[in-house]
Amino acid sequence: MCRGVNLPDGLKGPINTMNINTFIYRIIKPIGGLQIAKRLTATHPRIFMYHRVNPDGWGGAITCETFRKQVKTIKRDFNPLHLSELLETKTQRHNGRNAVVITFDDGYYDFYDYAFPILAEEQVPATIFVATGFIDGEVWLWPDQIAFLLERAELDTIPIEGLGEVSIKPQWQRAWHQIADHCLRLPNRERLRLIDELSEQLNVDLPKSPPPSCRPLTWQQLRQMQETGIVEVGSHSHTHPVMSRLNSDELAREVTLPKCRLATELGQTKPLFCYPNGQPSDYNSEVKEALKLGGYQFGVAAHPGKKPTQDAFEIKRYPVSRSTMTFEKALYGLTWLAMR
Repeated sequence: MCRGVNLPDGLKGPINTMNINTFIYRIIKPIGGLQIAKRLTATHPRIFMYHRVNPDGWGGAITCETFRKQVKTIKRDFNPLHLSELLETKTQRHNGRNAVVITFDDGYYDFYDYAFPILAEEQVPATIFVATGFIDGEVWLWPDQIAFLLERAELDTIPIEGLGEVSIKPQWQRAWHQIADHCLRLPNRERLRLIDELSEQLNVDLPKSPPPSCRPLTWQQLRQMQETGIVEVGSHSHTHPVMSRLNSDELAREVTLPKCRLATELGQTKPLFCYPNGQPSDYNSEVKEALKLGGYQFGVAAHPGKKPTQDAFEIKRYPVSRSTMTFEKALYGLTWLAMR
């Protein structure tokens, strides 16, 4: 620690990598350091991953106020593009410099109600990946099903095979994380069976359709947004399974069916597939090969990396944060510089 330096609040105590990174951010931002970092990282494409936007941040969403500030910052200092534009044209627009892509996963209704009006007002493009079975009303997303059951449970604990006794109260959200993480390691059929058993054990009926807070977009809304040119739509599978846990027939269906549904309903398809969950264990060489055979040119993950577009079937993204500091570090390049 340097003599005579007063550390910002929250940085006193043992120095670690995170503290140093935060310390650098807080020191350089007031003196124009973010713009310097931007220039140093101008050729690094920033691809951001969102899920939900709503007024109060319910369900882990980004608030409308925070999203508007982030979009305005992107518009002011960077070159926002659709993901397909970034990946297909590479350097043809803006010489590929200071490119930023906003992406949304899943296809919840609140994208149309809250995120899209902000994007349209600012004329900033975005790419949304939808699970077509969710849009069709055939399924609702399995993490939401687990949350629905646990939130309404009257039991304090529940036995889960492979996990043991799981505490539900006083905080059911903690149990949700445990069970959802466990489900990611299960084959698709076993995960569906576990959810059925959970419903039975908790004595909570699971409705066929999601509750209003978890409902999907409609095809009409997607068509309307696509026609504005602000939004492009890519595939996020049909039922949002863990792709690496599917057999060959299930995998083929999850790859080909959404492409057919998007072509039928929207009149065109983008060669973009976003892996559900999107962590390294959620896709593998077999999944990538299935995408190639299905006519896709790109596979999109849900974690960052040093070379985000080097592997066309493992495009890396930054998970978005409510924190202005975390967002700005990723946006202006400090996070990427730290990776290197």
